[in-house]
Amino acid sequence: MEMAEDFNPHTAYKIPVLPSEKVSKARAAKTNKDLTGASTPVHYVPVVTKYHADNAWGTLEATVTDNHDNYNIKVISSNPAEKWILKDITNQTIVAQGGENMALNFMITMNQPWKNNLGLSVMILADGQDVSALLPLTNQK
Repeated sequence: MEMAEDFNPHTAYKIPVLPSEKVSKARAAKTNKDLTGASTPVHYVPVVTKYHADNAWGTLEATVTDNHDNYNIKVISSNPAEKWILKDITNQTIVAQGGENMALNFMITMNQPWKNNLGLSVMILADGQDVSALLPLTNQK
């Protein structure tokens, strides 16, 4: 069996039902509904934002990957981190907290949409003392 020159097995076509209809390519849906009924983009491209803070004890760097309905924060510290607190800086509520057992880098995974008003406090070991280093995770305009 011979195929037409422009035949593409990966393209869907709408077959005409009435004589007046033309053959046309099927269109992909622009949104997808999940089990909760929420509509999310089918081809959402993650947004990656980098943050950096220098302080007297070293540097903190964070890379936030916004995946639309969840986000990850990869943190790199120049000094060992013992624990961290992620706060909403508009109302001073704690969003999440954890311990890292003297890690120089760690990952925070949140199963909620990204909010652009967070602050990350990290307790680091510097000069033999526990000190707090703050990294604002906001886009200042």
